[in-house]
Amino acid sequence: MQQARDAELARLPPDDLGLVPVQLDYARALHLTGDRAGAIAEAENALARVERSPAPPPLLLASTLGTAGQLDTGEGAERRIERALAILRASPEAPRLEIAASLTALAWFRRARNDPEGAKALFHEALAILRAERGEDHLLTLSLRS
Repeated sequence: MQQARDAELARLPPDDLGLVPVQLDYARALHLTGDRAGAIAEAENALARVERSPAPPPLLLASTLGTAGQLDTGEGAERRIERALAILRASPEAPRLEIAASLTALAWFRRARNDPEGAKALFHEALAILRAERGEDHLLTLSLRS
């Protein structure tokens, strides 16, 4: 995956947003292998690329903000997820499962900040989306329901 990412980095100009999904996938892969610092750095790099764009596509910005927020911790990460969620809610074409993922991530941040009521409301909203999109017996629905 790193070779594909590096080849795309070399091939595309620095302002090309086509690389961002590759960077986000690579960041997630790094995170799964335990390289949290590398994952955060890659997501930050992707976010910087998107934010340099004069008019980034809203869903790409939301996806990048959400991924960067979910891979990190702290108030800055929580704010990124909030921004991503606001963009997603304002976009009629936003994937509902991406909204549910942002709601769930934000709920975990609220829970960590000792805001159980805020977390509960976000979890319930995410659960409603998962039920509608995936059904009662889907693994994600079941895990969130518990």
